[in-house]
Amino acid sequence: MAMMVTNKQGPMARNKVFARVCLVLCGMVATYVILSEIHLTRECHYFCTSDDLPVCYLRRSAVLIYDQDVAAHEMSFSQNTHPRINLADYATEVASGRYFDINCPVNHYWPRVSTLDRRNSCAVVGNSGILSGSRCGRVIDKHDFIIRANLAPIEDYAIDVGQHSHLTIMNFETLFYLHNNLTQTAPDTFWHRTYVERLRYLNDSILWYSKSTLQRNSSFHLKDVVHVLKDYYHLPIQLAYSWRPVSVEKFHGLRHYATTGFNAVIIAKTFCNHVTLYGFYPSNAAENGYHVNHHYYEDVEFDYVGSIHNFKQEFTKLKEFEEKGEITIVTDLCPGGRRKKVTDHVNMAAMLDTKFAFNLNKDRLKEIFELSDDTDDPDGDEKERTVAHIPKDTPQQFHVKPEVDSEQVIKDIQQRSEISRTGGKADIGPVISGSGVDISRKDKAMSADGARRYQGNYGSIVQQE
Repeated sequence: MAMMVTNKQGPMARNKVFARVCLVLCGMVATYVILSEIHLTRECHYFCTSDDLPVCYLRRSAVLIYDQDVAAHEMSFSQNTHPRINLADYATEVASGRYFDINCPVNHYWPRVSTLDRRNSCAVVGNSGILSGSRCGRVIDKHDFIIRANLAPIEDYAIDVGQHSHLTIMNFETLFYLHNNLTQTAPDTFWHRTYVERLRYLNDSILWYSKSTLQRNSSFHLKDVVHVLKDYYHLPIQLAYSWRPVSVEKFHGLRHYATTGFNAVIIAKTFCNHVTLYGFYPSNAAENGYHVNHHYYEDVEFDYVGSIHNFKQEFTKLKEFEEKGEITIVTDLCPGGRRKKVTDHVNMAAMLDTKFAFNLNKDRLKEIFELSDDTDDPDGDEKERTVAHIPKDTPQQFHVKPEVDSEQVIKDIQQRSEISRTGGKADIGPVISGSGVDISRKDKAMSADGARRYQGNYGSIVQQE
């Protein structure tokens, strides 16, 4: 009998032990889940390229570049956000001392994002007509890194402005034109084709939006642009944005809004050992008396001391930088160059058409978006990248298939895009959670009325054709 009691108690005891173990394990799992949902903010003052021998940039000057394989719907374009880490990562970083370091490696806290490497010789190419006839193209292309702005054409002007580009800065106005012409006009229209061909010259370079991504639906515009360029035209372009909208006026004593070109110069100084400027000139008159077009590709009437930008004050500031040995400004002709009269090699019909389209769009911009002064940027700077070595007439890579109906393509871009304007959520912030990374945070999304407002208001741009 005693033996029988012992045998009965044995399984019961084992069951109790098993139940206790399960209870402890469940408690540990529950505790881990609860703790993993608690995040702390990681303060970053400098963004660095890596952990080993890093190059670090002050956070307000940091350019964040998405890897080439990142899809449009995976991009957040979040600004002014710091990494958030859970308690486990917090304990690890405190123990290693990393948590108290003001330097943050970008690839650790922003997965699939990088920043700019240090460069020796950089050229910042402006759009001024001072480049017309300069023959500076070869000199510009010899620089290690070339920065342009606002998608100015280069294909037919390479002898004066060069053909290579590594970083292309653009402001809101340029983003609006780009988004509108890629998503709201038919693929066979003039300006749609024009923008695609200009972007073809970017090849695998970086297209950098330097203004706020939270205003005027800029993040949605950027995602749409990525979607069209990658999914429909298969262009290997990388998209970049600034951790904080670039605005350098107060740091350099400017009484007006800084132009896109001036902003590009200031950022270039942070990662370039030697910066040389081409195409920066605040006047319509050269020193020898010849007329200087406003842009090297067109001539329009322009007030260089306006209510928004003061080109002359900026040029004076740039000359001060040059006197300190911080930059070099080239306004002279390169070997073989000559100043041209205003009528030399100017397509007057194209010039008038461009001028009309610009004025039309400018008025339309004010009407639709009620733009503030800081986005009305008529300055000159260019952009584009190394020419892609692919024939222009390759329909599968740079053109929508000819048998596809144009209107259906636009409708498909608008309706089947992976970016939802009315879904109620947007990805906007880096979050470090355990071994994985969740880059999802709630943000204000467009209302249905807002979506309708931004659709169908671009009809006048079709007249550009």
